[in-house]
Amino acid sequence: MTYSIPILISTEEVSECLPSATTAPGPDGFPARLWCRLPCNLIPGLFNLFVAYGSLPPILVKSRTVFVAKKGDPQCPGNYQPISIASVAIRHFHRFLARRLERLSLVDERQRAFRRTDGVAENLFLLQSVPKDSRSSCKGLCLASLDLSKAFDSVTHDSIASAMRRVGLDQRFVDYIRGTYEQSETFLQVYTNKLKVIDFFK
Repeated sequence: MTYSIPILISTEEVSECLPSATTAPGPDGFPARLWCRLPCNLIPGLFNLFVAYGSLPPILVKSRTVFVAKKGDPQCPGNYQPISIASVAIRHFHRFLARRLERLSLVDERQRAFRRTDGVAENLFLLQSVPKDSRSSCKGLCLASLDLSKAFDSVTHDSIASAMRRVGLDQRFVDYIRGTYEQSETFLQVYTNKLKVIDFFK
């Protein structure tokens, strides 16, 4: 079976996944609070154009990457998490696409990452309740933990495209996602300084 993402995007669908008015702007500087105030019939028309054309305008595939400090020595580069911030328009459009994909139920319900669910809380509950049940019922229990270093970073674009085709997404949608990755670029931002521009190839 092949799944397609139909055009005809409705105002209701767009309104359901509006970004927060306080979210950070992308490199175009367009603030989310203004985006959320646009006429309700304008955004669906724009999104329909994205879908019909099958790709994004070059200005909208750019992002800025900032570095958020984690715990540990602030002098150590490894203690910073890079976060890429795209245009508010594209984040809204991709949130809409994600909602439509959710309705197809293509992802295993046991998956926690990249889903609108509190995966941490659910996994903690399982880790606490399963051993407790094992002790109370006097049954043996085997647990295994596997942590892949930089698992998401190591996934190639070819692998992503293959996975989408494997679950039945149509080629037009696969081409859109792949094209977005291949056209995208980001610049590194430290405070107000713009550093090197990076293209995404993998």
